[in-house]
Amino acid sequence: MHLRSSLRAIRFYAACILLISVTNNLAPAQSGNTLQLKGKTELSAAFSFQSMKEKGFSESSWILTLPVQIRYFITQNIGLGAEMIFTDGKGEENSGLILNGIVEVAFPTPDGVIPFLNAGYGISNGSYLIDRLAIKSYDDATLGVLNLGAGIRIPFGEKVFGKTEVRYQKFTGEYKYDSFFGTQTIDIGTTYINVLFGLSLLL
Repeated sequence: MHLRSSLRAIRFYAACILLISVTNNLAPAQSGNTLQLKGKTELSAAFSFQSMKEKGFSESSWILTLPVQIRYFITQNIGLGAEMIFTDGKGEENSGLILNGIVEVAFPTPDGVIPFLNAGYGISNGSYLIDRLAIKSYDDATLGVLNLGAGIRIPFGEKVFGKTEVRYQKFTGEYKYDSFFGTQTIDIGTTYINVLFGLSLLL
């Protein structure tokens, strides 16, 4: 199941790369009017809220995701960033936290729209449960998180952009605990696809 999810993510990412590449090759060359990203800093925040009610259950489960990013563009197309993602879910006593390093490839266009791809890696104190759309926390466990994303920025002004992103995340790690039979190890491996909506500010 994890293999099929990974293959779907790879195919989706490859399709996004192909689509953006073709779009940029077909776009007229108007570099003088294209927003210059090199040397700029981006601050952004987004959110995702999802709710699900299973058949036979009277109550629904929900999950809230709040990513906050800071990014610096070292070239016109390459940005290096850091990200904190706060997560919360129904029935969870403690909020989850994901810390990521993200590399972005941006494709600014003459009309101000900026498609982008990103990839990164980070750590987390928990992972999503896909079936219940809730947070699963593991005491004393730190998970690795692979991030792959594709999205678009739409200008609302000279510096403010609306931002939409589809993010693929794969959580991996292990959790060890003591039991009557000795130390037990649980291998953790979950994948998740999230759609994020937010705003960004270029400085």
